[in-house]
Amino acid sequence: VLKGGIHKDGRYLCNGTTKIGLTTDFPLYVSSTGDDTTGDGSQAKPFRQISKAISMIPRDMCGFNVTINVSAGNYNAFTANYLKNGVLSFIFSGTPTITGATLFNHCDTVHLYGNVNFTYNTHRTSIWVAAITFSNVRDAAYWSGTMTCTGIRNTSGNTTNSRGIDCRNNTKFTGNFDSSFLKVVNCEQGLCVEQNSSVYFHTITNSGCNIAI
Repeated sequence: VLKGGIHKDGRYLCNGTTKIGLTTDFPLYVSSTGDDTTGDGSQAKPFRQISKAISMIPRDMCGFNVTINVSAGNYNAFTANYLKNGVLSFIFSGTPTITGATLFNHCDTVHLYGNVNFTYNTHRTSIWVAAITFSNVRDAAYWSGTMTCTGIRNTSGNTTNSRGIDCRNNTKFTGNFDSSFLKVVNCEQGLCVEQNSSVYFHTITNSGCNIAI
């Protein structure tokens, strides 16, 4: 037991039953054959959804790092919110597809490796929605691999405000110099960089977007 009743429980610092910090680096695993109820995030018993893996990470990472390994398959979008003092990494294998509006918000450092598809396919008229958004990722968002961001454009009888990738609020997104590829497909806006943010990719390609960048 540490000061104030805080104690160590394996990889976590806890206050009672509440996880408040980390005590070590560790990996988590997500698979299309996993289970969010019976799984524990290990390689032998992976979770089914990325959001479940995110829920296992306390906001204060205490200088430690978590790597989420995502295998091929289809997954729901997720939100990573206010994860501080550590590196949150994703390793994508087999080009998984993540559908919905994925958001990284107020995270210190996010690293992504491998090939992945982010897809947003719901008509929305009131606000701009991106397949993936980085907001207030202040230290760095880093990418190595091929990221394909697919939106949905205006069609007969429907309007939409769809972006492929949105970097905002002081986000610094830096791709690997030799191997960071962004593909934006079928969006009203492919890549949006705003509010004092900066983006670097080795190669950006556009297919079917009304506005590429």
